[in-house]
Amino acid sequence: MSAHRRFADEWVDGWNKRDLEAILSHYSETVEFVSPRVAAAFARGAGVGDASGRIVGREALRAYFKEALDNLKVLSLEIKAVLSGVGESFAVVYTRETGATVVEVFVLDNQGKAAKVQVYYDAVC
Repeated sequence: MSAHRRFADEWVDGWNKRDLEAILSHYSETVEFVSPRVAAAFARGAGVGDASGRIVGREALRAYFKEALDNLKVLSLEIKAVLSGVGESFAVVYTRETGATVVEVFVLDNQGKAAKVQVYYDAVC
C-alpha cells in the first residue's frame, strides 16, 4: 500500500468515526485549505474562511470541521480512487453519504502533513 493510500484510508476513517483529532492529525499547523463549501459558509455569515473559500491554519480548520461534524447527522465517505501526482501531491476521489463525488488534492509537507488542500465537488453539498 502506498503512503498516499495509507494517508487517505486513515483520513477517511477519521471522518467516518467523527474523530476530530484523528482528522486534524493529517494537517500541518499552517495548512491552506480551499473549498467551495468554505466560500458558501462564508457567504451565509458562518464567520469561517473567506469569500474565496480559503481557511489558513489548523486551528481555523478545527472550528470549520467541528461545525461540520456537529451539523451532519449522517456522515459516510467511501474512497473511489487515490491518484498520485508529482512528489508529495495526490488526489483522493470519494463519495459522500449524499451521493456527491468529491476530489481533494493534497500537497504534503516534509512531515507528511497536508500543507495545501484544494477541494472539488460535483455539486456543493
